[in-house]
Amino acid sequence: MKGKLEINELTFSAAHYIRGHPKCQALHGHTYFVKDIEITYETLGQDFVDLGIVKSIVAEFDHKLLIPEENVQFWTQLNLSYKPCELPFVVIPGEALVENIAELIATKIKSIKHVRAVKLQVFEGPNQGATCQIGGE
Repeated sequence: MKGKLEINELTFSAAHYIRGHPKCQALHGHTYFVKDIEITYETLGQDFVDLGIVKSIVAEFDHKLLIPEENVQFWTQLNLSYKPCELPFVVIPGEALVENIAELIATKIKSIKHVRAVKLQVFEGPNQGATCQIGGE
């Protein structure tokens, strides 16, 4: 039997940059909106998808620097003699584009026990977003 969990919206704030982009190569931030989340899962007895786990996956991105996987070495070796703040980061496969961020979030949700399919949208601003679907009905 299949169950479906639908979440209207979750948010997180994060910084990123896009290498080589005239405007977006400067470090900047957004409040990201993860919208219209649909999670299809197998129900076995009393099994369900815990909303708290989904929220914690999105929270992993909150107040982090989203970096392209090719730049991990730079950020991990960055050694500031004066450390005015922490620099926690999340590695994004490819560039830290909204499409790749959406795919990473959907992949993490899909890894929850019994989840068969995930569909969601991630927006970094009004009308600036991407849809990702992993798995099928």
